[in-house]
Amino acid sequence: MEIKVLEHKGGNLKEGHRNVSQEKLFHIFVKEKHLLSLFALPNHLEEMVTGFLVSEGVVEYENIEEIKIANCELWVKIKGDVPELKPELRSSGCSGIAVQNTPKAVESRQEFPSEIIVNSLEYFKKAKEWKITGGTHFAALISADGKFLQSFEDVGRHNALDKVIGWALINNHNLADKFVLFTGRLSTGMVMKAARAGIPLLVSNTAVLYQAIHLAEEMNIALVGFARGEEFNAYSTLWRISR
Repeated sequence: MEIKVLEHKGGNLKEGHRNVSQEKLFHIFVKEKHLLSLFALPNHLEEMVTGFLVSEGVVEYENIEEIKIANCELWVKIKGDVPELKPELRSSGCSGIAVQNTPKAVESRQEFPSEIIVNSLEYFKKAKEWKITGGTHFAALISADGKFLQSFEDVGRHNALDKVIGWALINNHNLADKFVLFTGRLSTGMVMKAARAGIPLLVSNTAVLYQAIHLAEEMNIALVGFARGEEFNAYSTLWRISR
């Protein structure tokens, strides 16, 4: 959306116009009970809520029966009971939920050549909304041989990852031999999401946090940060990165 702004440039003030990302507040209901409200871009909502519920440990994908979207309300019908959940505000300022279970370590033994990781950085150029507004995060699903599969953008980094996970589940993609290219910093919350989805590698063009590294080691997830140009740093589960 284009809005009027006051620009300061070259020591002068003048009126101008800039594009900004237009987020909306969405409310997620599971079994007719309000679970969470979050801000997101108004697109790919089925993928987002699917990825969110699975990556937060609320429900297994096969137990999601139906998702209905009514304006800004997302109504989810599932099999079985909803675990005891507590809304939480994470260190990033993002809303989440606390589920009292720890995900299993990723079982995949997939390795990823460093050349594939470097070459995949070209896919950051697919972040079209970011180029226009500078207000989104970008997440892309990449195969172990470097093939681009799909990408999403959102105002929330958790949402962008959820959309990738949801898309993969809906389209029957096995995540055991895939990795996610990402623009946000890698925190424990992102590692937990990757573990529940079975993603063995996260690659970001920015920082990796200390506690995330330790959790990723336990979860058999490789974390790569500051992936820019032809350089990157691998922080955890280093055997997954091959020459």
